[in-house]
Amino acid sequence: MTRYRKGLMMGDAAGAARTQDAQLARAAQSGEVDALGLLLERHRAGMRAVAVNILGPGADADDVVQDAALTALLRIGDVRDPEAVGAWLRTIVRNAGRLVLRELATVRPVSELPLPSTYLGPEQWLERNALRDWVWEALVELSPVLGTPLVLRCFATGITSYERIAEVCGIPVGTVRSA
Repeated sequence: MTRYRKGLMMGDAAGAARTQDAQLARAAQSGEVDALGLLLERHRAGMRAVAVNILGPGADADDVVQDAALTALLRIGDVRDPEAVGAWLRTIVRNAGRLVLRELATVRPVSELPLPSTYLGPEQWLERNALRDWVWEALVELSPVLGTPLVLRCFATGITSYERIAEVCGIPVGTVRSA
């Protein structure tokens, strides 16, 4: 089959899909809920792809797709070009995803941002970095059985009891205490 014929056949398939979308959209606008359900099912993968592209995989993406379906149910009458209903659905998802991102971004006034209490000169920065490097080098030299409990005890939040550290590391409590 030649490229030209393949292109025509693919174009025909896309045209047929748009025609079918238009028929379903008009039926949904007339109040046929089943038509809207079929329309949403046809475009679910594309809607989900847009949501995952904006929000990443997870519950937020699933929620945005579900919210978009509800919006489509309420606003199907607003569709001006029934053949472009797929793009309309993906636009709803894109806008809802952007709204979620906007809500997640916290904006604080500059006056509320924490400022360092004292100025550190170059000597203090060098000393602080040298100490930090020394501590991490010492931790790397420890075996994982001793190093992991020490890191959890000193640097983790929420896992500070010896029993909890032993549970997380899968070692006896006595080993944690000796670390």
